Amino acid sequence: MLIPLVIDAADDFGISDIRIGYQVSRGNEPDSSGEFYSFIHLPVEKHEPPEIRINYSWKVDTLDLFPEDVIHYVIEVTDNDRISGPKKVRTPLYSARFPSMAEIFEEVSTRQEDQIAELEKVYENSDQIQKELDDISRQLKSEGELDWEEKKNVEQMSKQQQELNQKMKDLSLDLENVMDQLEKNQMISPETLEKYQELQDLYQEIDSPELKKILEELNKVMQDIDPEQLRKSLDNFQKAQRNFQKALEHTIA
Repeated sequence: MLIPLVIDAADDFGISDIRIGYQVSRGNEPDSSGEFYSFIHLPVEKHEPPEIRINYSWKVDTLDLFPEDVIHYVIEVTDNDRISGPKKVRTPLYSARFPSMAEIFEEVSTRQEDQIAELEKVYENSDQIQKELDDISRQLKSEGELDWEEKKNVEQMSKQQQELNQKMKDLSLDLENVMDQLEKNQMISPETLEKYQELQDLYQEIDSPELKKILEELNKVMQDIDPEQLRKSLDNFQKAQRNFQKALEHTIA
């Protein structure tokens, strides 16, 4: 779990120190005095200019947070006044709440439903590509060649297939993040694990060097005039796309 922070600080004497003061409350109000704060010092160079900006990703996993815990924190900045002594200033109190188990489960369930909906869209697009491929394949077998417009259609289908592959990669990464969240909170079920493994298997299949090679060869052959080579490459694309679609059917079912 990360809390992204963007800290802007400015002082005529420059900045000598920036630190995060925090405490975790479990159903209690925070101690506003700051007496019980823990502190994290952020890296600040000795000769910082009067104005600085720090982008900091605060990893709070080590705080052993429980559901519904709240992190209360401030940013404390110390100037570099060597004449009358360094002075400190604090931001108002900020809070970040760790979600409850019910909220985590609801979020994960929603993301899983969104992923299935995206998979169904990918399947619909894949099905359309397959139908168009079948039409062009029949055209090539009956006439022995493709005209310029038909070749452009094949190139467009190849591009669409590559976009579907990228979409599947994105879905796989998103599902991996969901699974990490489930495992951390011990909320993973055998059914969810099985679905995850199916999608990961599908990702490995569509990301295979063989499919990439087929698409590359098809794009190259489209520039040639050899009908036999074009027919062979188109058949390979057709078979690879059909396998892609079957794997999608199995995953969505």
